[in-house]
Amino acid sequence: MTRREALALSALAAILAVTAAWWALALWPAGAETPAWVVQTRSVCFGTRADGLPGPAGWLVLVGEPIGMLGFLLAAWGGAVRDGLRALARSLPGRAVLSGGVLAPAFRSSAASARDAAATTGCET
Repeated sequence: MTRREALALSALAAILAVTAAWWALALWPAGAETPAWVVQTRSVCFGTRADGLPGPAGWLVLVGEPIGMLGFLLAAWGGAVRDGLRALARSLPGRAVLSGGVLAPAFRSSAASARDAAATTGCET
C-alpha cells in the first residue's frame, strides 16, 4: 500500500470515527446523571426534542455531514481510496477491517432505529 493510499484510508477511518462519536452524542440515552454540558450540547447541536431524539435539523446534520465529508474525500482522493480498499481486500486482516467498516454503520443505523422506535412508543403512552 502506498503512502497516499494509507493517508486516504486514514482520512476515511477518521470520518467514520467522528460520525460514530456524533451519533453516540446525539442518540445515547440521557438520564438524571447526565452532565449539564452534554444536555446543552445535544440541544444546541441537534435540536434535541423532549423525547431525547434529534429534531429535523439534527437528523440532517447526522446524515448529511458524513455524506458531505465522504463526497469531499472521494472528490479529492477517490482513486487513492479505491486503491487502498483494494489493497486491504487482498489480505485476511484487511478483509476483517473492511467487514467491520461495513457492519459498524449497519449496527449504528439499527441502534438508531430502535432508539427512535422506543422513544416514539414511550411518547404515545
